[in-house]
Amino acid sequence: MSRKIARVLRQEDPIANVMHEVAAGDEIHVQGLASPRVFQAKEAIPRYHKIAVQSIEEGAVIHRGGFDIGFAYQPIEIGQWVHIHNLRSLRSST
Repeated sequence: MSRKIARVLRQEDPIANVMHEVAAGDEIHVQGLASPRVFQAKEAIPRYHKIAVQSIEEGAVIHRGGFDIGFAYQPIEIGQWVHIHNLRSLRSST
């Protein structure tokens, strides 16, 4: 297990971008929050991809940096990779 950094754009964002390639079990230290948050990654995540820093309910709109980017089409737990397998873009026509 190694220590990795993730950054939120705004404190209210439920997701952050990982600054390193992450392996399942890596310790994630979230920057950009008023109080420190540390948790373990639940799965491998490519560098610069999104990770959930809050639990996200199915159907919830996900925002990043003050903009709505999509919605969760399944529940997403803290430490999970947030990508096309669980996030539907608001720009998607399907």
